[in-house]
Amino acid sequence: NETLLLNKISKNKLKKYLIKKISKFDYFFVFDYGYNHIFNELLPIFKKNKKKLIVNCQSNSYNFGFNRADKYLNSEILGLDEPEFRLLLNDKTEDIKKLIFKNKIKFKNIGTLVVTTGKNGCHIFSKGRYYFIPSIINNMKDTTGCGDVFLTIFGILNISKLFNVKEIAIISHIAAGIHGSYL
Repeated sequence: NETLLLNKISKNKLKKYLIKKISKFDYFFVFDYGYNHIFNELLPIFKKNKKKLIVNCQSNSYNFGFNRADKYLNSEILGLDEPEFRLLLNDKTEDIKKLIFKNKIKFKNIGTLVVTTGKNGCHIFSKGRYYFIPSIINNMKDTTGCGDVFLTIFGILNISKLFNVKEIAIISHIAAGIHGSYL
């Protein structure tokens, strides 16, 4: 949809702002929903600051197949749901743990890879170690936004350095579960 595209003036303002201010940020979150607000000229800025970058890259009915996470393979945290992860690796059926290990060279510049699988839990690959953490709350009324809540809490707790990866995932599952318990 053409109305979703940023005009040249807006793009330049955003790019200049990031170039000027990004060094002042400890970390920054990018929620790329594939609506063309994250444009190609921003990617080198993100890549240069990869240790500060926490990304949630989403595919949806609007952008499926066109908003792949390949552009974020240099980041501190990259969060994807299972279909997005499978799209990235072009594999619909292989076990997720096996896919992670088969492709770990692809993820070498990601501090922590998080693959959420909804009510089943999440797969995490961090510092060469694999973790699976099951979901905590499964009686959801509305799962819209649960992945966003999960990754936001995951990123914040990771930044805090107060918890280990398993504890971060458990708390993130609880927050997403609470969010999904309401319409």
